[in-house]
Amino acid sequence: MNVSVDYSIKEEVIDINDLLGGIAVTVNDDSIARVVNEDDFESRYEWKPTYMGQYIQTDFQRLIDASSMLARNELDIYQTKEITFPPSKSYLLWEPLSEGALRVAYRIRESAESPTSKTPSADPESACGYVVKRCEFCRAVSEAAHEYVNDVRSMPVEWGMELLEEFEQSLVELDAAIEDCE
Repeated sequence: MNVSVDYSIKEEVIDINDLLGGIAVTVNDDSIARVVNEDDFESRYEWKPTYMGQYIQTDFQRLIDASSMLARNELDIYQTKEITFPPSKSYLLWEPLSEGALRVAYRIRESAESPTSKTPSADPESACGYVVKRCEFCRAVSEAAHEYVNDVRSMPVEWGMELLEEFEQSLVELDAAIEDCE
């Protein structure tokens, strides 16, 4: 299965802390972040539900850190890992199924505080997940993260460059882990 990672940034900013956007994961050109009754889905952000997250710098950082673990084979077979996208209730669920196979699923937590009729449900196929190649998934994260860094560097950023430098260091670690990924 072909896997890709993409992102959407709302607008250019001068402070990295103000970056808003989302991250999309597609498998064979199908977004895994699908919800039941998607036409009725409401959000103040135009990128949702296809793109997960809101604070893209932090969301991408969590995705890179988890991908590094995955590339270094630090997750045991059937050990699940959740990558959250606060403040939303959605998350990615990763589960290594073998040395090279990874299940990637999209889930949405239900909240006791809010009525379930207001909480969207993940599409059943997305909730069950897709099986992709572990290393291919990590490479897709790395490619999207490199593009993200280039896009942010092209913005008139005046504050928060140290956050981008930390991000780039994590990306270097991911790339090093991918070199040994089979």
